[in-house]
Amino acid sequence: MRDYDLVILHQLPTASGEGSQILAQLQDSRIPAIFIIGSQTSIPRFNALRTGLEIQTKLTKTNEVSPLFNSHFTHFTFGESEGQYFEQMPPLVAPFGTCKMATNAQQLFSARIGTVASDQPLIAFVQQQQCRYAFVVGEGLWRWRLNDYLLSGSHQAFDQLVNKMLVFTAMRVNSGQFHVECPQLFRQQEPVIIRAELYNDNYEPVNTPEAQITLTHQGDTSHTYRFNRSGDGYCLNLGSLDPGEYRYKATTSFNGKQLSDVGSFFVEDLNLEALDLVANHTLLNTLSTLTGGTMLQPRQLEQLSQLLEQHPTPSLIYTHTRYTQLLSLVGVLIGILFLLSLEWFLRKYNGEI
Repeated sequence: MRDYDLVILHQLPTASGEGSQILAQLQDSRIPAIFIIGSQTSIPRFNALRTGLEIQTKLTKTNEVSPLFNSHFTHFTFGESEGQYFEQMPPLVAPFGTCKMATNAQQLFSARIGTVASDQPLIAFVQQQQCRYAFVVGEGLWRWRLNDYLLSGSHQAFDQLVNKMLVFTAMRVNSGQFHVECPQLFRQQEPVIIRAELYNDNYEPVNTPEAQITLTHQGDTSHTYRFNRSGDGYCLNLGSLDPGEYRYKATTSFNGKQLSDVGSFFVEDLNLEALDLVANHTLLNTLSTLTGGTMLQPRQLEQLSQLLEQHPTPSLIYTHTRYTQLLSLVGVLIGILFLLSLEWFLRKYNGEI
């Protein structure tokens, strides 16, 4: 059984005990499973599995139940329009009784009996002892695929629903839903850009909740910043930072769980003069040529005095700054007052005032 990633159990276990050995191996190996519960399912044997769903019933009757979408479902992305689409699907045949779910269970669809909405699960998911289970409390799911083709001309919507159920249930439980992507080293004057990603339980990227990061410099000064949403993830541009070691702790809250990621990076002091300690004579010669100067080698220093004597004396430019109060400029003030008065007169004459 350990070679399997997922097992789909259609109306197992039965009253005759069929599949009991498989179910025992399934639980021992902690293999994820999808239970499709119908009229042939032995409810007492199913309850004994303690999967997180318990059905309480004393009758062998069944109900026809239609899907009612749960807009608060968060295990994987399923839009409101998709949920409303599946509410048009034909009813499933479910056992008559009351269902009790584990506290960490989530319903994708609840059961609607006729026109009466209930809190009983129709399609639900739960995690038990690091293993995930999915439940379809009703038989006749194949009718949904036929109806999907009737409504849209394809099986795409139904196949996507089943695929998401399979992926979520088969995926091993992973606590690393939220992680930060940050280089280990930045140079001074280089913008420090930190990215983060958050995944739902189906490992689909989401950025609905707020995320923040606390940055500590050299173990002393701490500052908290809020991530900006970027695409399906988060991004934060801190600009250039002072040289030194920085430690960070990014946090967010998703689906009732507090998630965090920690790490560190270093901002290196950038000394431009220390990058090249050898004189670049080609560059010096180019600069002197462009600016009308002359480059001399050490052996040509005797020519320096001659070049200075031959070079024409440069023109000298002197500047002097003087500040004058506006009140001392009577003519300017009179001109401004005249223009303001003229504007007021013209506006008054044209009825604009």
